[in-house]
Amino acid sequence: MTQPAGSVRRLFALTTISFFIGSVRSGINAEPKMADDPQPRLTSDQCRKQADACREMACVAINPAHRIMLEHIAETWERIAAEIDKRNQ
Repeated sequence: MTQPAGSVRRLFALTTISFFIGSVRSGINAEPKMADDPQPRLTSDQCRKQADACREMACVAINPAHRIMLEHIAETWERIAAEIDKRNQ
């Protein structure tokens, strides 16, 4: 049985937000993960992939408020990616 498109979009948005919150809690300000470091580190590539996914969802969003929200989330992912790149230089 397939889910309605709205349900898939809501699930995707919640997944993106959960990933974002979990990533922030795991320490985006930290150094890249070392072999002996059990805590995963968020990378700028992961952030940009999340931003791209949000933009894709925004393109097909029917509700203008959802589209704007997803675009703002994508912008936030891009800012985080830039900050990670800046700190890793």
